[in-house]
Amino acid sequence: VPVCLLLRLESTWMNRCSAWVAQYDLLDASRNTVLKIEGPCCICNGPCCCFDQVFRLKSADGMANVGHVSKQYSGFIKEMYTDADNFGVTFPLDLDAKMKAVVVGAVFLID
Repeated sequence: VPVCLLLRLESTWMNRCSAWVAQYDLLDASRNTVLKIEGPCCICNGPCCCFDQVFRLKSADGMANVGHVSKQYSGFIKEMYTDADNFGVTFPLDLDAKMKAVVVGAVFLID
């Protein structure tokens, strides 16, 4: 059975204001960028990071925000004693189902 590539997720790093920012390009089967995910400048992990970390979901040109992926702070005790993380994802309702799946899959890459 032949396997065909439906979608692709690529990770790049960009330097902005002397800080490293994670950027993920969500591509279709023809390797055209459909969406971008841009991360925060500082990604800390553990109980001392007491705020949500928001990764912006942007249009292909990077100009419009269309949603976000957020790593939600769980509280000091849970962050201190477990490796479990909570994520939230928002995207347009009319987004193609395959692209929705790639956005959800990007959560695993972000984690």
